[in-house]
Amino acid sequence: MRSEPRSAEAKIQVELAQLEYLVSRIPVSARQQRFKGGIGMRGPGESPLQMRNEPMKRRIRHLKEKLAAEQRRRETTRNRRPWPVLALVGYTNAGKSTLLNTLAAADAYVDDRLFATLDTKSRLVRLPTTAGKCS
Repeated sequence: MRSEPRSAEAKIQVELAQLEYLVSRIPVSARQQRFKGGIGMRGPGESPLQMRNEPMKRRIRHLKEKLAAEQRRRETTRNRRPWPVLALVGYTNAGKSTLLNTLAAADAYVDDRLFATLDTKSRLVRLPTTAGKCS
């Protein structure tokens, strides 16, 4: 079972990536088609391909605006945090979610599959103090 994105930002990113991939699959000649006039030739106007892809391009613009707004909101939230921040970063399927679950008693989804975890997670962890102890 693959984890579905739950955060608003992750859902937007997934849909945006899918749409950009679909638009990129349009043949180059169709994307850069030049309209020419003349007797017996098709006049200027939108081709069926352009009419089909315009809603996708509008949705891409809309998703990019929503993603920028979501990122601004997250940045504002992040700047309000008074404590130091630690990030777990690594390759896919490297055990980051397992480590987070162990350190923070989190409920992050764990599976031995590539890209099983798509959402970012924030947890507060209190580490034991080591004042006066030397190794």
